[in-house]
Order: sequence, then C-alpha cells, then structure tokens
Amino acid sequence: MRGYVCPLSPASLSLVAHKKNASIKKMPKKGLHVAYMGSDAFSVRVLDALRARNAAATVPAVASWTTVVPPAKPRGRGMAVSDGPLADYARLHALPSVVAPPRSLRGWKPAICDSSHHQQTVDTAVVVSFPYFVPRALLATFPRAAINLHPSLLPKYRGAAPIQHALWNADRVTGVSVIELDPTRFDAGRILAQETLTIPEPDTCTYHELAPKLADLGSEMLFNVLANLEECKRLAASQDENAVTLAPKISKQDGCIDCATMSATQVWNRFRAFGHQQEPLKTSFRGTSVQLTALAPPAIVARNATEPIAPGMVTHMVSKSAQTPTGALYVQCFDGSEAVVLQVKPAGKRAMDVAAWINGVGGSAAIKRGQVRFDNAT
Repeated sequence: MRGYVCPLSPASLSLVAHKKNASIKKMPKKGLHVAYMGSDAFSVRVLDALRARNAAATVPAVASWTTVVPPAKPRGRGMAVSDGPLADYARLHALPSVVAPPRSLRGWKPAICDSSHHQQTVDTAVVVSFPYFVPRALLATFPRAAINLHPSLLPKYRGAAPIQHALWNADRVTGVSVIELDPTRFDAGRILAQETLTIPEPDTCTYHELAPKLADLGSEMLFNVLANLEECKRLAASQDENAVTLAPKISKQDGCIDCATMSATQVWNRFRAFGHQQEPLKTSFRGTSVQLTALAPPAIVARNATEPIAPGMVTHMVSKSAQTPTGALYVQCFDGSEAVVLQVKPAGKRAMDVAAWINGVGGSAAIKRGQVRFDNAT
C-alpha cells in the first residue's frame, strides 16, 4: 500500500482534501545543496540509493551532498576507535564530510552553514539515523528545509528504535515517514510523506531482513520529497498527538529472558527484533550469565508428562543434522510452548553451538535428569 502525503499520490488528496486540486509547483532548476546527517548502516543504504536516484533523474533534485557524522568512537569486541559506517562511506565516495561535536549540537554552527566560510553553503538538511537532537538555532541555518526519515508510521513509534519495536510487538504492517524536523521534540514534525509496508513473513522476519526494505522505501520517498519540496511542505499534515506511541532505545533489561513469565513467542520476537545488537538476549545458567545468540521459531510440543515441567528447563535436544547443523535445545516456557535455542555464549567464552555447549555441562544425561535449566537473567 502506497500513500505519500505529497502531491504526487491519492493519499495527499485524502489527507488534505481542500487542496486536492492544487497545482504542483515545479522544482527550481538549481538543485538543493544537502547536508546529509547520519551515522549507521541504515543511513548509508538510504544515501546510496538516494544518490543513485538523483544521478539517474532527468532533473536532479540535489546539486551537492555533504555528510555530517558523529566523531569516531570505540567499537567492536576490541573497542578500537574507528569511524562509523557513514563516515567510511563518505570517504570511499569522496563526499565532503563534517564531524559533529561528541555530545550535543547546541551552540554548534558548522562552516558549511556559513556563507562567509564556504562559496556554496548547504540549504537543506536530511536527517537519517543521526544520534543527536538538532536544535532550533541549527535548523534556522537551512533555508530550504530540514527533514527527517523515520522508519515507522508516525505518530506510532516515536523514538530511537522503531524497527525493533515493530518486530517485538509482532506488527504485521509498518512503514516510513518523512517529516519536518521539530525544533523542540524528537519525531514530532509535520508529515511530508508517509507510506506503509507489509512486513514479509511477519512471524519470522528479523531486523536485518526488515531494515533494508524500509531503507529502500525511504530513499525513494526522500527523493520524491526533495524533488517536490515546496509542494510537500505546503500540503504537510500535522501528527495526531492523541495517537503517539513510543519506541525508546533498547535497554539491557529488555534482553533479559525469563521463561517463567515469557512465552516462547515473546522470547522469539525479542530475538528477531534486537538479538543482533551488541547486548543480545541473555539468561543465566547455574548462576552465570549466558547469552542466547541464535534462536529458531518457537515450538509447540505435545507431552504426556506426569509432572509439570519447570519454566526454563531444557526438555530435550535435537542433535546436529542437515536441518539443524548447530543442534537445538528446547526450553520450556510458562505457557507450555518451547523456545528453540541454537547457539549460546557463556560468560567469558566465544559463542558456540548448543551441541558443543551441552557436552560441557553434562550432556544429554544431564537433560534427562532435569539438571539443565535456564533461570531469570538479572
């Protein structure tokens, strides 16, 4: 389902009915000079597709690109200081790049926004996965527009983790919004364009499968907005403040698994939403932390147990095979469903297949004796 809140589609007519016969203004011959503010792989994918669309257009919407990125920081297991994905992309493609201050943009005015320092200043800001609030004073330096791509159907899922929350909540439909930046609040600006996306295989789709689809949709939307900027601004729609829901950054606590209170589906939804992050799902085993680094969809298993099985108990293991090359542990949840664990990472050790891990904690005999149980992680 497609639905730009922009003059090139029927959606704009339904949202701004009194303007449905308005004429579409033509893009000025002189293209925009864009400061593209981003950081991560999502912002890289959007920019790469956006630049390709712009280069292929008969009338390019953008005349120049300058990236604005966070400073280098420690990353990865070794915590070596390195640039982020967008900074690397800018270097690879010889794009001008400006490094933002480490903590806040308050009081910051980069030279690209000051005509006394640059022959050609930027006139438009495009913000995608940029870990800063852009204050009013900086917004004022972009005379054409300051817009943001947000991967949700705003006002649903305002916040830093909209894709994760859509998967965590097992949504069937999500989408992308292009909005004006609000000078006082995150994700609260007027909607310039909005499109829905049906989540493919919604019971199994993971973050790494959904994010690229939203990025590709978003790049198309951004180009259409930039190519018809004045008309999109004129037809912009305010967000419904009564419909706001939040999608805050995923916390360490969100990844703590407690089979006594969670179903296998709830565990699985957490894994596909944010199991890829630096702090993945975790539980505990015999008093020590264990990360659950790979899971499969949950199982419903019919049993004729004479006694109830305690939540967190490993009921059985499937050995390595062509279908399950890692092996699989079936972990009892409170409602009788079973979480299917493929790989774990014990504290201080590398991630390993469950078949190798179980051999180190007593093997299949320990499972039969009821000695392999995951407890609530704290």
